[in-house]
Amino acid sequence: MLSIYTTENIVTSIFQDSDNRYDAWYDFITKLRPTMNVLLNEDTDYEENDYNPVYMFEKDYDIDIEPEFLDEVGENAYLSLVMSLAPDVINDPHAIFLLDIDESQAKIISEKYGVICHSFNSSPSSNPIFQEGIEKNVEKKEKGRGWHELLPVDAVSPSNSLVFVDRYLFSKDSDGITGQDGINNAYEVLNRILPAKLGVDYHILFVFDASTLSIHSGDTFENIAKQLNKLVVRLARPYNIIMESVSIDHNDMNYDETHNRRILSNYFIVRVDRSLKAFRPTHSLYSQSMFLDWGASKGIIHSKRSDVPAKALGKYIKEVKIAIGQLKKSVGQVPFAKNGEILPIKDISHRFIC
Repeated sequence: MLSIYTTENIVTSIFQDSDNRYDAWYDFITKLRPTMNVLLNEDTDYEENDYNPVYMFEKDYDIDIEPEFLDEVGENAYLSLVMSLAPDVINDPHAIFLLDIDESQAKIISEKYGVICHSFNSSPSSNPIFQEGIEKNVEKKEKGRGWHELLPVDAVSPSNSLVFVDRYLFSKDSDGITGQDGINNAYEVLNRILPAKLGVDYHILFVFDASTLSIHSGDTFENIAKQLNKLVVRLARPYNIIMESVSIDHNDMNYDETHNRRILSNYFIVRVDRSLKAFRPTHSLYSQSMFLDWGASKGIIHSKRSDVPAKALGKYIKEVKIAIGQLKKSVGQVPFAKNGEILPIKDISHRFIC
């Protein structure tokens, strides 16, 4: 699911690294086997050189390599467009750009597109994909707990897309916990994750079960969708936010796959035991464990005996895509809204789905 965009020179440095400087990248590639889009050198005869490091990665580890060749003027169109900050050039929301540029330029590209761009001259450990995860264990009605502990602003960037999966996020529970708590928690999470600036649209999708809403409290799918859209104004970001919502119920295929509560981003997963409507300003609402894991926060640099979380992230996103695909085939109207307006499910435009 994650993919790397880089050059032959960088792949060669990773493959032939005798000083162990790039072990993290080597392990990431060989363990996760991401799709690799590699810009080849002008004099490379890729298909005739069995000892080319790019080919050896492909052959020895069964990695999907998509070679790119220099064009007639000695430049590669795609990477040139990325580095020139051309609009709408990155269509892969899970792209990791590993380039021979300085840190300041990498930061500009990352902030522009909301994707990971890493200077190959920088230590791999400084890349957010490898940062340690966070685990919090909260007790019901425990004071002083909140999303600020699990989602520090400096630990959730970059991103340009989110999917919330929680059937009961806006349902009414015991102890006076209501759909409004779901709206409030959605705002807190979004306000912590959404970057301060971005050069592309930010895509958000809420997947929940509208049949669990409290009709007596005035909670309907349309009402929830409108309340979520109002959060766009509250968030006050200087870029466009596309807010989508879809209901999935027990009659739909893949309903069982939406049991676990989670938030999916381009590169990280948030998982909770009980509910994403986890807090009020003064205390926690449930006893539960909560986790933030980046795609390689385990299994590479940290917790090397663990699986790489990117595998789970890819699985969860695939399940959502399959569920949405089945809903598109449904007979009758599927509860779906974009920017507060009820629309046909075929109009969904979230990056992870389309």
